[in-house]
Amino acid sequence: MSILAMDYGEKTIGLALVPEGTSTPVPLSPIPNAGKWNLRTDLAPIIKEKKVTTIVLGMPYTLSGERGPQADVVELVAQFLRDETDWTIETVDERLSTQAAARFAKDFNIPIDSAAAMMIAETYVDRHRAGS
Repeated sequence: MSILAMDYGEKTIGLALVPEGTSTPVPLSPIPNAGKWNLRTDLAPIIKEKKVTTIVLGMPYTLSGERGPQADVVELVAQFLRDETDWTIETVDERLSTQAAARFAKDFNIPIDSAAAMMIAETYVDRHRAGS
């Protein structure tokens, strides 16, 4: 099962892939955020080519664990994708990923949006590894 992780931003959407048979995310090029209808169209070829079975969106909670306005936006996008596609859509807490992603992006010279998506993917994989 391949996993596509997304860091949903207002202008750019970071992407990372956990290829089937591995537990290590790899960065993909970010895509521009042109709205949820375009997101579905933009993701379709990636999902087909990479044989993605699960899409994971980072849910931006506040440090206190509350949902803010951006979390509501991400939830609306997740629900739209669930309603309009047959894709499996999940969310994970991303509240502590921003600073780590910034350091990782700088150290490995990758876009910060892709690094954030990698952190989201790692959180998802770790959570499922612990649950199995």
